[in-house]
Amino acid sequence: MASVSRNGARALDTTPVGRTGGGQTPRALRSRIMSTPPAGWYPDQARPQLLRWWDGLAWTDHTRPGEQPPQQAQAQRANPLYTEPMLIVSQRAWSGLAAAYDVFDQHQQQVGSVNQVDKSGAAKALRFLSSSARGFLTKRYEVRDAQGQPLLTIEQPAKTFKSKFTVSRADGTLIGDIEQRNLVGKARLAFSVNGAAAGELAAESWASRNFAVTDEHGRQVATVAKRHAFDKTSLKEVFTTDDSYVMERPQPLSEPFGSLVVATALCLDAAFYEQQE
Repeated sequence: MASVSRNGARALDTTPVGRTGGGQTPRALRSRIMSTPPAGWYPDQARPQLLRWWDGLAWTDHTRPGEQPPQQAQAQRANPLYTEPMLIVSQRAWSGLAAAYDVFDQHQQQVGSVNQVDKSGAAKALRFLSSSARGFLTKRYEVRDAQGQPLLTIEQPAKTFKSKFTVSRADGTLIGDIEQRNLVGKARLAFSVNGAAAGELAAESWASRNFAVTDEHGRQVATVAKRHAFDKTSLKEVFTTDDSYVMERPQPLSEPFGSLVVATALCLDAAFYEQQE
């Protein structure tokens, strides 16, 4: 018979083979064994966005993200935010209400945007505080395509010393986390998926504005450079307090790592530079 495990996933009866407790007949025991599914990855009923490993006898603690729906995966592969070799994330002038960024490709075409979408009235009121005080508020951002359709959400919990960001798809499916690694020395952000290391962003030196993005095997797959704000009509640098980030990504990246890299520039700004504004 079925039971519910401690993590909420529905598990089969795991009475060891050879014990017919409860008065089971040999025929009933054979039927139970034959109906037990083979070892493999199965949807976790407590968290449908994950797959959990069934070892043939019991559920294990090993999980991994589930597969994307075909329509969602196809739309993502075709989206310029995931395919363009260069993205320019340009911060809009601070309005005192919410942080916002526009995203352009190398041909000066806007391909997306990032908008702060805090819901509570208290959060909106507290945005008028100093930047250092705003750092202690939970913030939520939406990454949208050129048509304004949400693709990703990024939540930054109220930070104490180190920043952390949780990245999810628009439907709420968890993708992974981006976490500040250090308080001194060169800036570093670590990527993780389901608690497992998935790469990182690291500055060239403690004072550098150039960053390398590496995958879980240490291979460089992208770079991010912090620049003064770009004039979108000419892509020339202009000296304002609203900075931009240029991400160069020679090849599209597989999921879920690709979505974490898309979110990198925003997380970099919020983690290390927001309080300087």
